[in-house]
Amino acid sequence: MNKVGVKKLLLLFSGLFLLLNLSANYAFASFSNPVEIQGRHIVENDETLKSGRHVFVLTAENNSPMPKGSNAGVKKVTISSNESFSFGEITYDAPGEYKYTVSRELADSKNLKQDDSVYKCTVEVTNDGLAVVIFEKIGTQGKPNSILYTDKYITPSSKGGKVKTGDETDLLTLTVTVLSILFIVFAIYSDKIAKAIKNKLISTR
Repeated sequence: MNKVGVKKLLLLFSGLFLLLNLSANYAFASFSNPVEIQGRHIVENDETLKSGRHVFVLTAENNSPMPKGSNAGVKKVTISSNESFSFGEITYDAPGEYKYTVSRELADSKNLKQDDSVYKCTVEVTNDGLAVVIFEKIGTQGKPNSILYTDKYITPSSKGGKVKTGDETDLLTLTVTVLSILFIVFAIYSDKIAKAIKNKLISTR
């Protein structure tokens, strides 16, 4: 085989390799399913906080793909109380492992004990275009099946609308108990104390 024939053969193999590579990439892009990272927010002990506003934040790690509406690897969604939320569809053009963090912006609320959990989300995309989302709640063991934020409404006391927490209630109970014991002791020994003081005064004259 002469040099011209060798060059043609090399060009043929190069073109075939490029065609196969493009076909594989096209096939993956066509069959990879979009992923939505979703969660839910609930408020315990109260159903009247429908007007409350809650902000949840999706942050990409290592330049992972993001849904539409993101800015510099961050997307925020705002919902009312007791609603579900989604950051939108995320598409992937290559297999791999993609990581995200889900957190929330805490609001200024006196009567609401807010859940400040942080979740790690890992999207595993296989060569055949399938995607699996794995959740991890930081600071806890096990892997939850979903993202859930649970706030607790604390009923204000009747005086001045101040929230009465468990610590304040225990302190008040302890104070009343101590004062009651002191009063009983004083009532029992008041006559003896009075006589002792009287005798002391007489002896000093």
